[in-house]
Amino acid sequence: METEDAVDTENSQSRRLRWGVVLGILVVGVLVALVLWQQWGQKQLFPARADAHILYLGWEDGANESQLFVVNADGSGQKRLTEEPRGVLDYAVSPTGSQIVYSAINEDDSVDLWQINAAGRNRKRLLECPDATCTQPAWAPDGRRLIYERRENGVRGEAPSPPRLWWLDTQTGETISVFQDAQQLGLGARISPNGRYLSYISPTNQEVHIYDIKTGENIIIPSQTGQPGIWSPDSETLLVNDIQFQGEQFSIHLFSTNLATAELTNLSGAALTTNDSLPVFSPDGEWIAFGRKKPRAPMGNQLWLMRPDGSEAVNLTEDAEVHYNNPAWSPDGSQLVMQGFSLAEPEAAPSLWLVDVASGLLEEIVLSGMQPTWLP
Repeated sequence: METEDAVDTENSQSRRLRWGVVLGILVVGVLVALVLWQQWGQKQLFPARADAHILYLGWEDGANESQLFVVNADGSGQKRLTEEPRGVLDYAVSPTGSQIVYSAINEDDSVDLWQINAAGRNRKRLLECPDATCTQPAWAPDGRRLIYERRENGVRGEAPSPPRLWWLDTQTGETISVFQDAQQLGLGARISPNGRYLSYISPTNQEVHIYDIKTGENIIIPSQTGQPGIWSPDSETLLVNDIQFQGEQFSIHLFSTNLATAELTNLSGAALTTNDSLPVFSPDGEWIAFGRKKPRAPMGNQLWLMRPDGSEAVNLTEDAEVHYNNPAWSPDGSQLVMQGFSLAEPEAAPSLWLVDVASGLLEEIVLSGMQPTWLP
């Protein structure tokens, strides 16, 4: 009997051990399943599109000169497109996304315009600018012409002359002044999506001008910020911002300009409670993404959305340690990429952040980059 009892006890302990192992495996399996489910759910909220690519200016470790890079929307597949000895200053993507024009510094401090395709190949000099600085290209909708800013260089080490706007035919290389008076100043050129209007800033007083290329008519919009106007997809509206004063207090508000009536609408509201800047329309024109900072608030610029009439304003970010700016919509309007600057680490380079519009999910995708845009 004692032997049978010992056997029964041993069998009972063995069964309990086996059940313990089974339960342990089940618990681990459930935990693993929960983790995978959470990761899968996040991927559904923030899908990594293999066909979405972001172009930006960035730096590699130890390099001081910025170059053009491309990266997948999930932060993978980073690739450098340029190897300019003295770096790239700025760039513009053609309407089809197949060509990129950028400005590069020469050894004598002059700046030329160069062109590559979206893969970084077929590099060629579009425009040589001896003794001059040619920057800020802006494509026309036809994908052939572009406008750029030209400044004549003075004595080496001194500032160049004020900017003037020039057309460039990318196929023939022909370049002419935008205005009849070649001495007329202008910067921050933006061509409307329908190709009819040109907006630009007057460097003398910071006013925004809307020039009708077809008729030669000109509309002047008051502004003191020096920020370029932003066109709506239907070319009927131009967004500008201006300083609003109330006694010694001031703020920066966004305004919508109706081209048909020249009427200005304050989208930021009447109260001097916000500084709004760098707006950009969604591809369908239904939303405006912009940067907002409350005056005297101990926080950086945050990313906001609102309707074109100023309604339904909502913030997508809220991080007192990061200053966000330069947002750019994905071609399908589901995501925004933007530049972020850490206020806690002022010596750090800006980084790139991606936000999903529907879920608000935010992710840092590039540790060193600025001026992002999407390749269509």
